[in-house]
Amino acid sequence: MGLALVKTLIELHHGTVCCESDGVGDGRKLTLCLPRLLVPKKPDDEPAHHVANVKEKQSLQIQVVDDNVDAATMLAMLLDAVGHAAAVEHSSHQALKRAQKEKPRVCLLDIGLPDINGLELARQLRAQPETANAVLIAVTGYGQSIDRQKTREAGFDYHLVKPVDGAELAAILDQVIPSRTLFNN
Repeated sequence: MGLALVKTLIELHHGTVCCESDGVGDGRKLTLCLPRLLVPKKPDDEPAHHVANVKEKQSLQIQVVDDNVDAATMLAMLLDAVGHAAAVEHSSHQALKRAQKEKPRVCLLDIGLPDINGLELARQLRAQPETANAVLIAVTGYGQSIDRQKTREAGFDYHLVKPVDGAELAAILDQVIPSRTLFNN
């Protein structure tokens, strides 16, 4: 689980992870590669009135609902690490109550929840005015075409199979964040 989290975090930053070993007892070599930070030009080099279409990193309010405490906590830590505000619930009933109060923009829901399954939870979230327009993402071990059809019918926008691909999740979240035009004087 630790290496999977490292891989996901590095990929969210557009990097790569490589693990090599010559065999049992010879240890392992872990190589992390991250892109170099580009240093912006000096302010003196830019025109006085510059307009740029820039996708500013904005924080999303995200609710993670999974009865697997470790999986939910790790996913929330990952989301927090990339600048989002993640709240965790392990019960569908508690998730519904919290969603009414906090109005998350995105909900990542496990399907195999014990009290109300994730499909029914999605239907109930869609029925609440506070979360009717939230982006619902199924995060599940079920990945067959029939499972994907069921999540679509329940009102999910996306279907991700565990373990979640960090780059795929980041791409989805980037679509949720609106672009803004910045004016520099």
